[in-house]
Amino acid sequence: LVAMAIDASTGKTIWEREVRSVDSIPSIHTKNSHASPTPIVAEGSVFVHFGTLGTARLSCEDGEIQWLCTELIYPPMHGSGGSPVLHDGRLAIVCDGSKDPFVVALDAETGNIAWKTLRGVPARISHSFVTPSIAMVDGKRLVLAPGPEHFAAYDLADGSEVFRVLAPGWSVVPQPIVFEDLVIYNHDYDNPELMAVRLGGNGDVTGSHIAWRRDRSAPSTPTPVLVDGLLSLIHISEPTRLRRIS
Repeated sequence: LVAMAIDASTGKTIWEREVRSVDSIPSIHTKNSHASPTPIVAEGSVFVHFGTLGTARLSCEDGEIQWLCTELIYPPMHGSGGSPVLHDGRLAIVCDGSKDPFVVALDAETGNIAWKTLRGVPARISHSFVTPSIAMVDGKRLVLAPGPEHFAAYDLADGSEVFRVLAPGWSVVPQPIVFEDLVIYNHDYDNPELMAVRLGGNGDVTGSHIAWRRDRSAPSTPTPVLVDGLLSLIHISEPTRLRRIS
């Protein structure tokens, strides 16, 4: 498991660092790799994530390893895909494996687990590959994390589940998009549907907070792009104007 820094102008390698060597690796999809998650660069450091194989913080200057966490143990399905999100000194990571899926936050300074929360909804198929998003809702920083059979929002401070929306689905990939007071996300792979949910509330808000839902041309893998109130999806020819449905 290797991290590299490459000069953007010349393509020359500045440094190359072996983060960890492992004796055995889980099986992965032929389209995947063990280094699919995107690195994060912040304050002179780079954070790299190899799913259950390890997460590390390195110096941007020379690749020196500042910490290595190997405690996120779970059985991945097809390998790992979701990337960490850094906010308020914590790395939020979704670990939806083939069983006992969970969401976790690592302390960015130490690499220690700040909290770990098991998914609260039983699922027939429990794996997903989502990258979470962060939003300020009612004075709290929330980790917005779609997953198997539901969408859940967790308090970034302590990992407690604040609210959830129940919707069938699995193998979720696209990152949630925040638009005004809505979170827009995909909740399935075989039969993808795009949903918009009003941020806020407590507990199960399925019956009260769904603003709209769309199954035609919904993405199964790519994340939509939001520009000036237009949500562009890779599967449709024209952008969709966001419209509130009361």
